[in-house]
Amino acid sequence: MDVLRNSPNQATTESYVKFLRTCEILRQLQIAGALTLQQQVVEILLGDKTFPAPDANALLEAAKAGGGEAGNYIWTKLNDHEWGIAQNVTFPIFTLNEAKAKSVVTALKSDGVFKSGDALREVLLILNQGVVVKSGPANRHGGEGETRLILRSYSSILSAVATEQEPFDALLSHGNEREISMIPLNQLRPVLRTIWRSGKPIWVGAETEPVHPDSVKLRRDVVALDFAGKRYAITDPVRPAGDRYASWNRKTFQLVVDLHSLISVDISKYPLPTTLQIR
Repeated sequence: MDVLRNSPNQATTESYVKFLRTCEILRQLQIAGALTLQQQVVEILLGDKTFPAPDANALLEAAKAGGGEAGNYIWTKLNDHEWGIAQNVTFPIFTLNEAKAKSVVTALKSDGVFKSGDALREVLLILNQGVVVKSGPANRHGGEGETRLILRSYSSILSAVATEQEPFDALLSHGNEREISMIPLNQLRPVLRTIWRSGKPIWVGAETEPVHPDSVKLRRDVVALDFAGKRYAITDPVRPAGDRYASWNRKTFQLVVDLHSLISVDISKYPLPTTLQIR
């Protein structure tokens, strides 16, 4: 099993580069609307106990033990002589719209990073099988499970965002040149940059080469903090109008703050209407 971790200090360079390449493919597919989130009903076999024939009472006992509705439990035929009790469980799953994906594949192949097409074929093969958006079960006959996208807790997201920059910059400064050359341009930056005068080269826009941070003109800080001899700031380099990286850090920080508000505010304490309109 190949596990890709979104952390440069918790994975090998090869694995982390593969993660960044996969992220870019998924990002472009998502922008093009080629990824669709749907629901899939999966049969999960309950334990190893088998029966020679279906028995209504056994279903009721299984439902009682599992604390679920009897209608969610079904008989599934394992072979010519054995039956098992399974439960229908609904999982969210990403599926691929092949028609919309074609233009994305063509565009990515024009990028030298994906010229061979091997990474594209591998990711598209996985997406064609569907990607479950949580820990999914193995199939009902005990075979291999689906490809899984493990969602992190919010505290883990904060930890990953806060600790990524230093090892990320170290990787780009001292890593293997061949492996670094395989990283797509859009991925040549940490999720959030907070230290700007580290002395290590950084990518600040659509350039194909990094620049020394002391030569980068920065916008006015949104917020800044001096701690343990280091200055942390939420800001962005001054970029030409229309540059898609011009507000990368500020928007990322806003997203983190918005997520914090969603999970930390108890709206039951506020006099809100019963129906919320979300725009």
